[in-house]
Amino acid sequence: NEPSNETPLTRLCQYYGRAIDTIRRCGMPESRVAAVLPLFQRPEDKFAKRWNALFGDRYKNYCFDVHCYHCFESEFNGKTLAQQLRAVEDNERMLQEYPMVVGEWSLALGQATWNTCGDIGETEVYAAFAAAQLRGYRAASHGYFFWNWTEQAHAIEWNFQVAHERGWLAGPGPALPPWDRRGEDPLEAQFNPCPVDETSVFYGEKVTLRVFYGRYMDTFGSAVNAQWPDKGTWQSFAFVPAGGRALAQGAGSRREVRHGDAVMLRAHNGRYLTVGPDGKAQALQEPVASSRFVVHLGDGAQVLHHRGPLFLECKSKRAILDADDVEEGIFARYQDMGDWQRFCVEKFPPKQLRSAAGGGSPKKDAPTPKNRPGAAAAASGRADV
Repeated sequence: NEPSNETPLTRLCQYYGRAIDTIRRCGMPESRVAAVLPLFQRPEDKFAKRWNALFGDRYKNYCFDVHCYHCFESEFNGKTLAQQLRAVEDNERMLQEYPMVVGEWSLALGQATWNTCGDIGETEVYAAFAAAQLRGYRAASHGYFFWNWTEQAHAIEWNFQVAHERGWLAGPGPALPPWDRRGEDPLEAQFNPCPVDETSVFYGEKVTLRVFYGRYMDTFGSAVNAQWPDKGTWQSFAFVPAGGRALAQGAGSRREVRHGDAVMLRAHNGRYLTVGPDGKAQALQEPVASSRFVVHLGDGAQVLHHRGPLFLECKSKRAILDADDVEEGIFARYQDMGDWQRFCVEKFPPKQLRSAAGGGSPKKDAPTPKNRPGAAAAASGRADV
């Protein structure tokens, strides 16, 4: 079902070849029985290329088994609703290219999805996501299977019966606008519009910074982390011009945060984001040299906007701030500008800055393969019956 991803690719292909030979010799001809070859966390293109190089057209009526989940690991916890739907499109193209069965799929979504769907309700999100998946999975040559037929009442995204009863598995699904993968996807503005009229981010304005695994940078006392997928008081920051704190406190004219600006980040508690001697971020009451950062914007942008990607270079450390999905904290360790270093800035609705209940935010853990609901139960049959 899920072969170890430490097994070498060639060895796994050779094992599958021997398995097909065995089942055919045992009276299960290709005209009646399909051989299912699980890939599990392997690049489909790479596996198919190796398989074809080893066996060519030797075997008939086989398919690669893929599990199309959108809730595990940092990649899918960090995807917005728009990115999740584009990932479904990518899966459809994959299914059109290779003989495949979607051996498992569900309606579970990663953490960032629920903070990037604007005013769309839970029911609408699940219905749109389900319809998009069903439309894409019809390209699967050997069908598709929902995990799970039934589950606890609260785990509705893993419960085929409840999803079917609520009508989530019916309907045409959203029509996605074309996008050439350059610049911002028009779906982002559709699902996660700016909560105020001006999309530009200004000095002194409360914002949040989402990290690559779907949580938001937060401060508590002097500690700086990215622990929760919530946007509350602990997650609020404001840009301050380096050396010009009065401007961010209301004095002078409003200014947009721009590419190349030297800035500081002031947290909700008045402390300043600062890189310590060990390279780990902390929040200090008074700024120092390592509290100053240079703004770098991607895609040639000159002004920071709501939903805009941001890289922050610590001037004194000559390193870019990064998050870590394993080690707790925010750091300045490398000069790279990759996924770990990318922060997505989001603005707050006016006068709707939510206080964290009890002074904090409840930690929400994403599902993992070990705690997936129904891991011991049987998956349902095809989701279109």
